[in-house]
Amino acid sequence: MQVDISGICKSFYLQNVLSNLSFTLSSGSATCLLGSNGSGKTTTLKLLSSITSIGSGKVCINGKEISPSDPLSRQYSLYIGHNASLYPSLSGKENLLFISGLYGLHANKDKIRECLGYLSLEKHCDKQIKFYSQGMLQRLKLAMADLIPTPILYLDEPLNALDQEGRDLFNDLIIKWKNINRTMLIATHNIDWPLNVVDRIIILKSGHIDLDVSLKGMSKEEVTSYIKGNG
Repeated sequence: MQVDISGICKSFYLQNVLSNLSFTLSSGSATCLLGSNGSGKTTTLKLLSSITSIGSGKVCINGKEISPSDPLSRQYSLYIGHNASLYPSLSGKENLLFISGLYGLHANKDKIRECLGYLSLEKHCDKQIKFYSQGMLQRLKLAMADLIPTPILYLDEPLNALDQEGRDLFNDLIIKWKNINRTMLIATHNIDWPLNVVDRIIILKSGHIDLDVSLKGMSKEEVTSYIKGNG
């Protein structure tokens, strides 16, 4: 599914957070939204996923404008943020069973074990997640993103607390999701991570798009030099 963002503005308490953002996410593409803390990454993801209202401008999915007041606007996208609203007293497996039910999937235990196993959590699937490390919780959120097959996926700082194995598994998931034509916007402040796995980088600075570049045909060294030269 294609997402078109046109002239989005957002302010909180008379403070501009986003100013005239316009870009398109092509169907099946993986785009990195890069920026420092406070640049507007999280606000952008919440606006696109209809969690937060838009000040002005519009967001369209396959040509249809979406709105937080319309529950159907959220059926096509999944937002995984810093806090994924998981229940500490439930196990990893129980959390995924519960969440799949909320999305009307009613996934069976074998499918859930498959998703947990892919993120190397099978040995911990029956453990209450209040005993999970931060890295294990991040992997559980990625398992949730893999389980719920929305055509559009918004991920906010998914690399936080992941070790190298976890990052490699996440990179494999991106390739898997691209192969099933899933549209992704992934927010991070890590400038080195996306260079080999995404199609495009958008850099936010103080709520403005500072750089929008396709990575196709560019080497890692060229992209790094280009980004730092425009940073």
